[in-house]
Amino acid sequence: MSSMTMNNRKWLACGAIIVAMMMAGPREARGVTIVLKGSDKPIYGFVVKEEPTQILVRQVTLSGSRVVPIQRKDIEFINQPYDVDRLVTLSPDQPDAYRRYAEELVEQKVDPEARELATRLFLLAAYWDGERLGRSCLLGLSDLATTASQKERCRALAYLMDTEHDRSLLEDVVEERPQVEEPESNQKTALRTLVVALERGRVRQAQGIAKRSSPQALLASYQQFLTPEELELALATPENGEFSKVLRTRLLRLRYELIAQDLGSRKRLESRPTRKWHIALLNPDNQEPVRSLTLEGITPYDPRQCLYRDGEWVRSSSTD
Repeated sequence: MSSMTMNNRKWLACGAIIVAMMMAGPREARGVTIVLKGSDKPIYGFVVKEEPTQILVRQVTLSGSRVVPIQRKDIEFINQPYDVDRLVTLSPDQPDAYRRYAEELVEQKVDPEARELATRLFLLAAYWDGERLGRSCLLGLSDLATTASQKERCRALAYLMDTEHDRSLLEDVVEERPQVEEPESNQKTALRTLVVALERGRVRQAQGIAKRSSPQALLASYQQFLTPEELELALATPENGEFSKVLRTRLLRLRYELIAQDLGSRKRLESRPTRKWHIALLNPDNQEPVRSLTLEGITPYDPRQCLYRDGEWVRSSSTD
């Protein structure tokens, strides 16, 4: 057999592999948290490939993003944000299943993907069985909310759906804010540059900043806005990838805080003077219209999209 024939076969084989990869299309990486035996420090990353004896995980380090093999025999605990097979079985005919899964995901709320999915599932349970599940699921949404105003809106809607109309649900939410020392100017500058780079999709630039500075030190005064684990997930995002809605919101709130400090203001978004919804509702002398609170507007998600199919949330035939 001639060397030219051998070369042609090699090229044909490579071409077949490339065509197969193109036909398969891109696969969405799943977030994962792994704890190894004898270690109390979790590993955060994205699943690249699962094999019988090991899992390939893409994680970010101070030297950049890398794929590491983790032997299954060394794993003490593994927790992926969601189970696709379980999501497919969910249906508005059984709204309790939405709530049960949401309550399980709450235990993983440090993961933005799990937090986002739990929010959606609580919403679906409340929407499809508001009489039984509305109050408890809206309180679940309140616990997942990241601002005082969001928490109060969820609790106000819980009050409306509660058959007893428990007024304790309308009490003001008191948000504790730890007193921390002002970070050094150069650290704040590095953090601001890192956040802006992430917002603009320049992940490599952000990784370079994280390599030169300690992310833990940069976020020491700002973990109520963004945790080191959330920063690791952001840094592990592909160059042209997209952040989850929750992670984007967390990054924006951190950037707002940095801008507010530069302007000499310590005000947070939720501390701006606003007219609370329930004050107008409970005031018998109020003559102004009270803006409505609805399940359709309490989160970014459409509760009519209640079925998980082919990686997307879609409407069922009963909602058309």
